[in-house]
Amino acid sequence: MEIASKQDFDALQEQVVELKNIINVMLNRIDAPKVVKVEDIAKMEGVSKSQLNGKEQYLLPRFGVSAYPVGVRRWDLQEYLEWRSINPEIRYQMWKEHLEQVRLRNISA
Repeated sequence: MEIASKQDFDALQEQVVELKNIINVMLNRIDAPKVVKVEDIAKMEGVSKSQLNGKEQYLLPRFGVSAYPVGVRRWDLQEYLEWRSINPEIRYQMWKEHLEQVRLRNISA
């Protein structure tokens, strides 16, 4: 397997940005739902809903905190797509750091 060059990687990143823009335009044209729930994210991530509520919370935007304070946990589709564009390993590291910050806040309270 050949390792991609920096130029190849940059070109691929540009294509990803273009693809995101095309998807956004298409979603606006077809008037697709602009909100996703945990069940929707579970399908897109290929995990179960219970996994998202447990050890896989890093796959959810805001680590599972809803964008809407009342009702079912849900997020704007755009927010989820932006979150999903981040490498899962980086999201996992961010989640671990978040958990540590919460733990330290609870200790000092």
